Amino acid sequence: MFTLSRIKNRFHYAWLIMVGCCFLQAGAAGILLGCAGVFVPPICSELGFGVGQLSVYFTIFQITTIISMPFVGKLLPKLNIRILMSICFLICTGCVALMSQFTALWQWYIAGAVMGLAGAFVFLVPATVLINNWFQKHTGFALGFAMAFSGVSGIFFNPLEAYFITTFGWRTTYLIMAGISTLMVLPFTLFVFRFKPGDMGLKPYGYKENGTETSTATSSLPGVPADKAIKSFSFVMMFLLAGFIAFPCGFNQHMPTFASSIGKTPAFGALLVSAIMIGNIVSKLVIGWLADKIGIFKVALLCIITAAAVCLGLIGSQNSATMLLVLCVLLGITNGMTAVGIPLLVRSLFGNKDYTAIYTYISMGLFLVNAFGVTIIGFIYDSTGNYNPTFILGTVVCIIAILLLILAFAGKKRLAWEG
Repeated sequence: MFTLSRIKNRFHYAWLIMVGCCFLQAGAAGILLGCAGVFVPPICSELGFGVGQLSVYFTIFQITTIISMPFVGKLLPKLNIRILMSICFLICTGCVALMSQFTALWQWYIAGAVMGLAGAFVFLVPATVLINNWFQKHTGFALGFAMAFSGVSGIFFNPLEAYFITTFGWRTTYLIMAGISTLMVLPFTLFVFRFKPGDMGLKPYGYKENGTETSTATSSLPGVPADKAIKSFSFVMMFLLAGFIAFPCGFNQHMPTFASSIGKTPAFGALLVSAIMIGNIVSKLVIGWLADKIGIFKVALLCIITAAAVCLGLIGSQNSATMLLVLCVLLGITNGMTAVGIPLLVRSLFGNKDYTAIYTYISMGLFLVNAFGVTIIGFIYDSTGNYNPTFILGTVVCIIAILLLILAFAGKKRLAWEG
């Protein structure tokens, strides 16, 4: 008989958790968030909105996500994660489905606010927490592999959504994508996810008797208690670091406009976005794998240095289409750092004891910059007429991020681990 106990004997349940996180990233982050921009042009064209006016709902989403973040860290370990995630996910897909009926800007603004409050329990934190709880060995690989699926989904569903919009209209496409997302994610949130191995009487993958034991009591896990961590110097440096690393990600949305500003075709601008997506996918896999080999500090340092070089390169390589494509692939590293690098840095500094709460608070810095970074870049471009000043700012931000990374790990010696 094909029972759960037999499955346990054949492979570790952690790998099923990882598969679920892959579908979560593809179906939720990839479809509901990553492909949302495809709807903007047809909506604005039909309803007469300005692109900036409609895009405000993305900023509202980010702001309400930040507001909801502290509750994520407190509620995920306490409540049934399957019920909590399923309800919040259905709220998000419900908002997307309702957008098919919207006719006024305020409706998108309200939907963005609701999606942010519920989406904090769906889009980023849960996958990193689940992987961290279920994997003691190969954590970096598992996290990078799962997170890469948001990029894989973007590459596949962006053109598919564009085709659906052309064929069926944007209203029907909203309903189609909400349905596809639900079919991809809900089976895992309802039936597969468990917050930690102890909930099933299991140990994390790679567990050793002389290593760290995972139990139902978080006090037995090694690390820094959240109340002490948030008062530490390293926490402040990591909070700032998460935000500073997120800033170059804002260039992703501006690549089509950047291409147009230097005389390139819209098709080439789309190609630059695809190059970033490729870099996004590859970097998440490589960062996770390499962190398991040489440590996340060295990997993060290399990634940030690369990002600084890319920002400078975008100024000096505007006459070379090939170099621009290469640089945009490398720019995808910033996405890998926000999705994979930051969670692994948090675990390295503060351990597993109160990982969920600490990572959630640090993610607030990331979302705060994401909420305004794209807009800041846009305003600078509007004021100067070119993107070079924004690339210079991006270089400076990356240099400061390097300093923040070094300072965060310099303060690690003063962190009092328990357990």
